[in-house]
Order: sequence, then structure tokens, then C-alpha cells
Amino acid sequence: MQDDFEEDSFLETYRQIRLAQLKEAANRRRYGTVSSIQRADFVREVTEASRECWVIVLLNQDKILGCQVLLHCLVQLAQQYQHLKFISMLSTDCIPDYPNENLPMLLVYKDGQCKRTIVGLRSLGVDRISPESVAAGLNEVGPICTEANMAA
Repeated sequence: MQDDFEEDSFLETYRQIRLAQLKEAANRRRYGTVSSIQRADFVREVTEASRECWVIVLLNQDKILGCQVLLHCLVQLAQQYQHLKFISMLSTDCIPDYPNENLPMLLVYKDGQCKRTIVGLRSLGVDRISPESVAAGLNEVGPICTEANMAA
């Protein structure tokens, strides 16, 4: 009888621990899309949110092909790395009179600060852009697009 009680107690403890782990994992995987924001939302959606996770901001213009290609890659990365927050924003809404020749531009935020600015597709160091090459470029800043980071 004592063995049954200890086993039940162990199983209940294990169940509680596992439920807490699952809740924590669910909270980490709360993004999964590329959200569009306005200038007024930048501090809340980027700077403050980066205290909890990496935030990748795409500054773009709809009519620039490189911006469309990079956005497509980010959509795929957002689905794969749901613990990351991906934001899209019109460049001129973020920075008035920002020159189109510097687009697309990625801002990589963590801990309330911009850790890196990636200007143009060539800054990613590849001739053919892909979700994998974008992930590799982001990982030069830190362990952003990694499976290990998903569990952390």
C-alpha cells in the first residue's frame, strides 16, 4: 500500500512539472507570423518586446523586389521559429525620408537594444537569398534561429 501511495505521489508531481513545462513552451511559441506595425507601436512591439525575445524588424517598401523576397523568407522563418517576433514596417513610417536604395533593411533587437542593422540583401553575404541564408545571417548576431534557442 505504501508503494502505491509513493507511486501516485510521484506521478502527480511529474504531471504538475510536465504541465508547467508545456505551458512555458506554449508561451514561447506565441508568434509564428510577420506582423505589420505603425511608428506609434514601435517602442511597445519592438523595444519592449525584445526584453523577452529576439525581435527582427524588416523595413521595406512594397514595390521593391528585394523587400518582397526578404519578406517571403521571413514569413517562412516565422513559421519555423515561433519563439521569435518578426515585424514588417514601411521604411518611411519608421524613418522619414529613408532612401529606397538602402532597402530592404533588417533591425535585430534584443534586451531593448538594436544589436545589428543589416542593410540590403548583399549584407547577408549570399547571391541567392533563401530562408536558410537569412537565418545564417541572423545567427551571426547571436543564437537566434536555432533549435536550441527554441527550448531556452
